[in-house]
Amino acid sequence: FNYSFDDKYLLTFTLRSDGSSRFGEENRWGTFPSGSFAWRLDEEQFIKDMGLFSNLKLRVGYGVTGNDQVGNYASFALMSNTHLTFDAISNTAGTHLNPNTPENPSLKWETTSQFNTGLDMGFFDSRLQITIDGYYKKTSDLLVRKNLPTYSGFFVVQSNVGSVENKGFEFEARSNNLVGEFEWNTRMNFSVNRNEVTSLG
Repeated sequence: FNYSFDDKYLLTFTLRSDGSSRFGEENRWGTFPSGSFAWRLDEEQFIKDMGLFSNLKLRVGYGVTGNDQVGNYASFALMSNTHLTFDAISNTAGTHLNPNTPENPSLKWETTSQFNTGLDMGFFDSRLQITIDGYYKKTSDLLVRKNLPTYSGFFVVQSNVGSVENKGFEFEARSNNLVGEFEWNTRMNFSVNRNEVTSLG
């Protein structure tokens, strides 16, 4: 869904639903919304009266995405086989089936939610452009293989365990110093990022 009012206020909204048979029967579907809003400040009369900006836009956005990158049948109880001989006389080959991984019917989508805000600025007929962005992202229900105590008869199980946070700031400046037969453009960027594992179950 896209909506524009007076070419100043821009709104975008999306909604998607994805299904994956890799998860438990009750958690196979995930719904992931996202939305953003932009305000073209350079179209406001009080900004035009300043005579400073050739472009000025404020942006805000939020969205959720999903991850299903685990092996097939990850939520099911699986078997493995071991080859052996039944006795030491005939050496008849046989196969022994044994439980390999336990069932996890509650296995579900790993989700990442992100909020970001930004400001785009243009000066001197957009020959100098500056972009500032800040963001915060959190991933929860991480799809990891969790270790199990050996007395359970298993070693690992595919689970939704833990969360990770990622936040940062980005600054970029671009300039067209010379235009014409000889062009000279410069570009500079600076970023700070912090990543933290906040939980491992």
